[in-house]
Amino acid sequence: MALSETAKRVAVAAAGIPLALAAVYLGGFVLGGLLAVISVLAVLEFFRMAERKAARPLVYVGAAGAAGLVLLASFFPEEGPGGAGMAWLAALFVLATVTAAIWTRGVEGEPLLSVATTVFGTLYTGGLLSYALFLRHLPARPDPWHGTALVFAPVLLTWASDTFAYFVGRAFGKRKLIPRVSPGNTVEGSVGALVG
Repeated sequence: MALSETAKRVAVAAAGIPLALAAVYLGGFVLGGLLAVISVLAVLEFFRMAERKAARPLVYVGAAGAAGLVLLASFFPEEGPGGAGMAWLAALFVLATVTAAIWTRGVEGEPLLSVATTVFGTLYTGGLLSYALFLRHLPARPDPWHGTALVFAPVLLTWASDTFAYFVGRAFGKRKLIPRVSPGNTVEGSVGALVG
């Protein structure tokens, strides 16, 4: 018997919340490893969407870059992005991506579009997720619960918002919000998300 959508969501939350809480509390390489996996999955999804619009990102380069940004932050989380060398890695990544795009695609293969898509997707996923490590390890507050609360606040807000949107939308949803973008979302569900 197939699980309902609600049962799937509850099962994922029941397994995912304790795992995420433990990883955030432990911080360091445990959190970094989890975030590196998430960043690779996120950048691959970003590239999949870009490929539907004829962009040809450098998938392996972008996935390695997204994981690399997060793992670099894992080495020096108390130093923040400046101390961890994030700007240097980002600059080297851009140069490597430009070189790889020209080398593999040539000038006729639209390397600028490949570079732009690859770099943006990598910085958007791996670059932003690395800030969870910096928040978790704020040097002014070494207490692990303080950093865990800072990282979990937006996560819990997102989960609560999504949950309220789902249940309000299923119960009262009649008018589609933006059918071309997300056909399942309703105006009523989005109001439920805001209220929740």
